Amino acid sequence: MKLIKNLLAGVAIAAAALGSAQASTVAGVTWDNTSFVDFFASPLQIHQTIQPDGSLVGWGRALALNGDFGAFSGGQLAFKFTGYSAINSALPSPTTTVVQYTGGTVDVYYTPSVIVPNNAVGYNDSNYKNGTSVLWLSLAAHAINNVTLTGTVLQNGPSFLLSGLGYLDVIGGAAQSYFDTNSKADGSDFAFNIGLNQFYNPAGTAQDPSNLFNSAGTGDLSGLTVPEPGSIALLGLGLAGLGFAQRRKAKAAK
Repeated sequence: MKLIKNLLAGVAIAAAALGSAQASTVAGVTWDNTSFVDFFASPLQIHQTIQPDGSLVGWGRALALNGDFGAFSGGQLAFKFTGYSAINSALPSPTTTVVQYTGGTVDVYYTPSVIVPNNAVGYNDSNYKNGTSVLWLSLAAHAINNVTLTGTVLQNGPSFLLSGLGYLDVIGGAAQSYFDTNSKADGSDFAFNIGLNQFYNPAGTAQDPSNLFNSAGTGDLSGLTVPEPGSIALLGLGLAGLGFAQRRKAKAAK
């Protein structure tokens, strides 16, 4: 009986330790991997440009992880996406309401200080990273039926909304080992949504509701975290102890 109590106490300790191992930190970025949403970057502030051939280039920044606006230790987690090529070079317009894309990459950088401007339309190559930045994640667009991103043009009177849905695979970066889970649709690692409803002239200096080729808005990115080895070991020890105690109890009852 004493052995069983000791083993059950060990299980309780292991469970308590597992419960306390809630936070993952990689290169200045911290998130609660026991959260119901696990890893949820939202809101994302996004600046997107559409090139003459229909391909997409854009930049963005995560403002919070799992609702925590202090997840970045006073720095920024920013990204650039490029290489999304419009199938048949289609361009979004009031008459072309759905555009599908192939290809695409997203590079996410952590910078110890905030260097992007307040207005998302000002995000560009000069401020989404600098010499102190660390490549946090390198992502490749995940194709489903040869499509990596589906964009939709919604119009309400003179107002437009560009929305998009796509999936990503982890291929590199400091946090790669935490997110290579194949837990999203079709075995991808991340899902993302974007909604762009602010439109600007080509220089980004004034709003132009009719120009869909230079826009800003918000989005989100969701994924799951690979359990840390220490947490797995603690849980395994606890379960092993419980199983051993049950076997001893069964033998004693014979």
